[in-house]
Parts: sequence; C-alpha cells; structure tokens
Amino acid sequence: MDPGIRLLTEKKLVGKRLRMSFSDNRTGELWKAFMQRRSEIRNTRGTDLYSMQVYDHLFFSNFSPVRPFEKWAAAISYRPGFPVPLLFSMPVLISKY
Repeated sequence: MDPGIRLLTEKKLVGKRLRMSFSDNRTGELWKAFMQRRSEIRNTRGTDLYSMQVYDHLFFSNFSPVRPFEKWAAAISYRPGFPVPLLFSMPVLISKY
C-alpha cells in the first residue's frame, strides 16, 4: 500500500450509523446490522464498502475515550435518483480526502 492524500471523486453513500465512543466500541454491532440488511439496497454502483467516523471539531483537542462520535457502517456507493430503503441514511460527504 502506498499511503498518501488523494483527491477522490464525490461519492453518494447509503448506510447505517451509531453513536459510540472508543471505550464503548459498537463497531461489530453496527456492521452486523448493516450486513443483515445490505441486500435491501438494490441500486448500488460497485461492491465497495466504506467505514466512516464523524468527530466534532473539538474531539481531539482534549481527548477522552468516553467522548461520543458517529460511526457509519459500510456505506455503499449509491446511484442517485433511487429511493433509500427504510432504516438507512445518506451521509453528506466532501469530495477531498
């Protein structure tokens, strides 16, 4: 793997999310719930799965392992214009990473 910062094309994603902390890591629960219902998302583009964490702007300034953050499970690239299945959400992503 060649680590680095890359400019990616914008992605439309659909997935599930949970609030958790580093001390109360619920990643397994989140992915299990997503994978059990993944087949309901019929209009995907590709087979890539994504994991994404969303931290508030002060999250790391005074770090605490009990501070909550939002984690998205395996959001799948999604074709716009199709309905999002119930119990799934679409995160808003910026295209530069």
